[in-house]
Amino acid sequence: MTRLTITYGRRGGPRSGHIREGRRGVADPRFELTPGETPALRLNTDVGLRFQSDQLAKLPGNAEKLDYLKFEILGALDQFAQYQKAFLIRYFAFISARCQEAAPALSRTLDWSGRLFSPDDFAFSALWPLPDARVTQTDESGETVLGDFDFAFWTGRRAIGIRIAGGAAGTALGLKTAPGPVLPVTLAGGDLQSGEVLFVAPRFPDEFLSFWIGERVPCSPFRPVGLTDIEATSSQGVG
Repeated sequence: MTRLTITYGRRGGPRSGHIREGRRGVADPRFELTPGETPALRLNTDVGLRFQSDQLAKLPGNAEKLDYLKFEILGALDQFAQYQKAFLIRYFAFISARCQEAAPALSRTLDWSGRLFSPDDFAFSALWPLPDARVTQTDESGETVLGDFDFAFWTGRRAIGIRIAGGAAGTALGLKTAPGPVLPVTLAGGDLQSGEVLFVAPRFPDEFLSFWIGERVPCSPFRPVGLTDIEATSSQGVG
C-alpha cells in the first residue's frame, strides 16, 4: 500500500498553523495519508483543538474566524517569506470570494437546513495550506521524497504542491496533468503582487476550487472546550 507523509512547518516560525495546541510549536509536525482513504485536510478538520468561551466570543462571525486562521498560519512562516505571505493572503481572499460566487448554488444545496446554514459557512471546507512542506511516499520499494514545497494541500486523493518561483507576472506555470500522488503547481512571485487571477482552472483542480464538494453539512473548526472529540475517520496522524 502506498502512503504519503506531509511534513510541514520545516523552516518557519514557532507556530505551524491553527491545529497546533498552544504556541510552543511542535517538532516535525506531519500527517500520514493514504490516497483514496484519508479524507481531505480542510480548515475544519477536527484534530482535537478546542477553544475557551472567551476566545470564541472574540470571533463572532465567519470573517473574523477566517482572519484568525490566516494570521495563525502567517505566524508559522519565516518573517522574510514575502511571497509565501502574499500567497496566503490571496488564498484566504479566494476562499471568501469563491463562497460568494457560488452562493446561489450553495443556497440550494442548503435548502434542507431551513436557513440554519449559509453559503459562507462552507468557507471552512477549504483545503488547509501546510507551509514549508515536504511530501514523502512510502511503498514496498521504500521511502522516496517527492518534493519540497512552499505550501502543500491534501485533497483526499493526492497532494497539491505549490512552489513560488521568482519572476515577472504572467509567467506562472499551469496544471501538470500527469497522474501521480503529487500535483505540482508553480506560481511566479510577480503574479502574487499583480492582478493576476491565481485560483482558476486548469491551474488548480475541481477539488481545490470547489472545496465544498463532499461536504453536505458545513462546520467550523472553532469547537468549544468540553466538546467531546470526534473520533477520526481517517488514519491521519500528527507527530
